[in-house]
Amino acid sequence: MLISMVVIFALCWFPFNALNMMRDFHLDKPIKHLFSFLFLLAHVISMSATCWNPILYAWMNENFRREFKAALPCCFSKVERVNETTLTRMGSQYRSTVDTGD
Repeated sequence: MLISMVVIFALCWFPFNALNMMRDFHLDKPIKHLFSFLFLLAHVISMSATCWNPILYAWMNENFRREFKAALPCCFSKVERVNETTLTRMGSQYRSTVDTGD
């Protein structure tokens, strides 16, 4: 998980740092007319690095998912009940469509 977090962080911050280095070494002349847009885009991508951490935690760590559900039971218990009920009701319908190929 740590390696994934470091890789995501590096990928998110690379465009911003590359753009700043181009500007520092005066290599930005070919993109001068797009610099403001590219700077904004690179800045948004770099700031999105903080949004990826909880997603990585939730995706890669079963303990985090379990504790998150325990911390917010009101959000997940209803969804799980709806999914279980829906799956139970649809179980026979799904099996019949798979068997017939419809």
